[in-house]
Amino acid sequence: MAYDACRFPRLGPGYAVFRRWRRTGLVKELHDRLRGKVRVAQGRQVEPTAGIIDSQSVKAAASVPAASRGYDGGKKIHGRRRHVIADTLGLILMVMVTAANVTDRQATRDMLPRLRTRFRKIALVWADGGYTGRLVGWAKEKLQLTVEIVKRNDGMNGFVVLPRRWVVERTMGWLMRSRRLVRDFEALPAGSEAFIDFSATMLCPPPGPHRPKGPAPQPVVAGEDDARGVNRPVGDAASQSRSASRFARERTPSIFAGTSSSPNRAAISFAEIPSAPAAGSASTNSTIRR
Repeated sequence: MAYDACRFPRLGPGYAVFRRWRRTGLVKELHDRLRGKVRVAQGRQVEPTAGIIDSQSVKAAASVPAASRGYDGGKKIHGRRRHVIADTLGLILMVMVTAANVTDRQATRDMLPRLRTRFRKIALVWADGGYTGRLVGWAKEKLQLTVEIVKRNDGMNGFVVLPRRWVVERTMGWLMRSRRLVRDFEALPAGSEAFIDFSATMLCPPPGPHRPKGPAPQPVVAGEDDARGVNRPVGDAASQSRSASRFARERTPSIFAGTSSSPNRAAISFAEIPSAPAAGSASTNSTIRR
């Protein structure tokens, strides 16, 4: 396929911009600000008070050096491991990429102090059985942070949705929708973390459109003019009720549009179409003349 300069920038300038954004922290800043707006729109505070931690092992491409890759004996994967801390909405609070042979407890000892410094109000972190041990007491004593282990019961067989843990597992499933994150292609772990932040930014849908204050829109009575001055055709009461319901749905803001298990990845804000020019104006006359 021929190179299209209008669609794809050259590798050198494009990577230079990405590297500058990664080094200056602009990628993370963009994600953090959008996450705060989504939390406020959902009725939460900007700073979370609880989180969920989990890890995910992925295969590494040939471009990943041997110094930053390892073998995960439990998952039998040779590559890297992504350690993710999400809030109760599933939005990422912190991510760290290590070699796959780094255990969950080892990575958590590095992440929790940074998490406590970044989010001063956080006091509770849910985790799975891989984080048991002295880590729980260490976090309580040194960081005043409660690490609560959510374990499977002995009678559970097969796949079971566990309380709280499913939130971060769903988040990692959302990340795997990004083709760049199906496996690790980056030479540096910091590059992998930046692409995870990019993907998490796309998972944060923008807040819904602003609704003006005032009474709820009323269905248009048959034969009356609507706001645009166009006389609507006369219909029965059922059709008017359906139109009113559709009118309200289109103007109701929704943070996670679509299904409850996945956010709207194509939420785009369109500008309103300008109204038609008044009769007798210059543009109307010129159109008629043409």
